[in-house]
Amino acid sequence: MSMNGEEINKILKQVGIVPETVKHGGEIRVALRYKSSYELNEAVNKIAGRKWSRTLSSWHIPRDKNLLEEFVCRLNVLVSNQTVKHDIHLANYLQQLQLKAYSHATRKSYKCDFVAFATYFSNQNLEDISKEQIENFLAHIQSERKLGESSMNVYVNAIKFFYEKVLGKPRAYYQITRAKRAQQLPIVLAQSEVERLFNAAENPKHKVILFTAYSAGLRVSEVASLKITDFDKLRMQIHIKAAKGKKDRIVMFSPKLKEILRAYYLKYKPVYWLFEGSKGEPFSVRGIQNIFAVAKAKAGIRKKGNTHLMRHSFATHLLESGIDIRIIQELLGHSHVNTTMKYTQVSQKTINRVQSPLDKLNLK
Repeated sequence: MSMNGEEINKILKQVGIVPETVKHGGEIRVALRYKSSYELNEAVNKIAGRKWSRTLSSWHIPRDKNLLEEFVCRLNVLVSNQTVKHDIHLANYLQQLQLKAYSHATRKSYKCDFVAFATYFSNQNLEDISKEQIENFLAHIQSERKLGESSMNVYVNAIKFFYEKVLGKPRAYYQITRAKRAQQLPIVLAQSEVERLFNAAENPKHKVILFTAYSAGLRVSEVASLKITDFDKLRMQIHIKAAKGKKDRIVMFSPKLKEILRAYYLKYKPVYWLFEGSKGEPFSVRGIQNIFAVAKAKAGIRKKGNTHLMRHSFATHLLESGIDIRIIQELLGHSHVNTTMKYTQVSQKTINRVQSPLDKLNLK
């Protein structure tokens, strides 16, 4: 599920919450003003980073789109459990997602989209909903939320999961016009920018986290999930386990990173996870994203992008150094080489080999 700020505000207001952007302690926050109720209090109490302001007489939370989306989803679940006669379906739905070992992110998206679907048909038996009604619902959602192809596919898959996996009905195809996905090229950092990024990270632990991500082109979730036992010092390999699509893969263990991690280990003494939080839990994905954002700002790098910039840069820098595209595909864990081929379109070495016709003119 992906919503814009306007849609989030609309849903919050529908359940009686008036959001207001405020500045508190030098930080931009969102104040939540609402008439106290058990359901709303329960939902607000589960928001990470919430704070009570005596001055504002309200709770306020970080202005974070993912956090707000999660909050809205929780509100939808609370509302549906009370007003929709589909709580048994919801319980079975969540149980099947769990049994089939879907990732946390997929379970969260499917749950939110299914709750929206069940709420829409709150006065009807879901088992009797026709294909035409489902397509009308999808068209309504697309029109209301202006969703792109990826978000609409999640909605379709969430509904198909209910009918095909939970109820055991035959597979069905739902006809709906989808917006074309924008064909965007990856944004890549120059190697000098990567150096500036690393030098801008002042905290030693934060610096090592960035080194590790770039050294093997890891996703942020993969960095957060690294265990000490994932590193093979003899074979100089890192075993990435249960990554995207539940696939394992082997990536190189940089000799330079090995030396950096030796010093890191002596200083921080991690027990199980390579990068541990304050209570021994794995370092959070959001924490790593914040580390990257702060370092990028301090380095004066204006290119758009989050931690995935390092993965894009890793792949492109390998390509520019002459590494075969198929090897890069394996290192990144891409199922199809076409996904990896996009880096050939931004490779400096590839592009700079071509001479512009302007350079051939005799200009005065």
